[in-house]
Amino acid sequence: MTCICTYCKRFFCDDCIREHRKEFPDHVFVLRENITRGLEYQGEILIDFSEEFDLSKFDVCHVMDMKSVKGMVVIIMYMNRNCFLRVYSALKGTQKELQNQMRIELDQKKSQMTIIDENTVAITVPCKSHIQIVNFKTDMITTINDMTMMTGAIAFIDKNLYVASIRHIRTMNLQGEILANIGLPDIQMLHPLGHTKLYCVSSNPQKHISYIDMTNKEEHHLLEFPFHLKCLTSDELSDIYFISNRTLWKAKHDGEDSIVVLSNLGSNSISFRPETICFDISKKLLLVQTSCTEIKIYRKN
Repeated sequence: MTCICTYCKRFFCDDCIREHRKEFPDHVFVLRENITRGLEYQGEILIDFSEEFDLSKFDVCHVMDMKSVKGMVVIIMYMNRNCFLRVYSALKGTQKELQNQMRIELDQKKSQMTIIDENTVAITVPCKSHIQIVNFKTDMITTINDMTMMTGAIAFIDKNLYVASIRHIRTMNLQGEILANIGLPDIQMLHPLGHTKLYCVSSNPQKHISYIDMTNKEEHHLLEFPFHLKCLTSDELSDIYFISNRTLWKAKHDGEDSIVVLSNLGSNSISFRPETICFDISKKLLLVQTSCTEIKIYRKN
C-alpha cells in the first residue's frame, strides 16, 4: 500500500495510484509514512550561515538550484540580499565545511544552473539578460550578454548550451554564438538525459512535460503522465526522479511505471519538504534539498 485517496477513502498500490491520478487529477492523496525504495541514507550536508549572518535578521534565504558532479555539490542561493555559489563534498556524510564559496550575481526568482564540467557551471541571470560561465576552481566568471526574455531554464549537452526563452529554446556554444532555435515556448525547466534526450517542463498544464529526441530534434509529449512535477533529475539507467506533492517519485524515461521512492509525511514531515533534487551519476548519489539549511544524501542500491 502506497497511499489513501481522501476523497474516495480507498487504499492504492503504485500501479493503481497512477491510474487513479489520471482519472481524478483533483483528488488528494495521503501517502504512507517513511517509504524508502532503492535508496540508502548516507548523511547530510548542513548549509551553515551562522558565521556570516545573523539568522534572526534573515529577510529571505533559499537555495535556488543544485547540481552535483564527481562527489561535489554545487548550489546557488539567495540570502539576506546577497547571492552566492557554494561547493560542498557529498562523500563524507555530514558536512559543515565549505569547499568553496563565491559571491555572484543572480536573479533571485529565476536563475538556474547547469554543469559544464567538474569545475564549471553555467548560470542564467534573466533579470540582467545574460548567462554567467563560472569556474569555481579558479573563481573566474565569463559573461554571455544580450540573452533577452529568458525563463531561467538551461541545460548543457555535447558542448552546447540550451537556453529557454518565452518563445523558444536557443542553442548556442560557450562563446554565445546562436546555432539554432527550437520552437518550444515558456519552458520553465530543462534537464538533459545523456546526449539523447532533453526534458522540458512547461508552464502549460496540458503539456506540462515533454522531451526532445536530440537525434532528430523531435518533441515527444508525456500526455498520460499524471503528475505536475516540481523538479526533475535522472540516473545512470535513464530513469527519471521527480518531486510531486512533497514526495519523491521514480519513473522510466518515458514517464511509465512511476513509483514512490522517498516519502516522510508522518510525524517528521516538517523536516522533509523536498524542494530540489539532483543525481550524481559518477557516484550514484541522489541529493535531496529538504530545507534552506539541509541537503540529504542517498546512495542508489
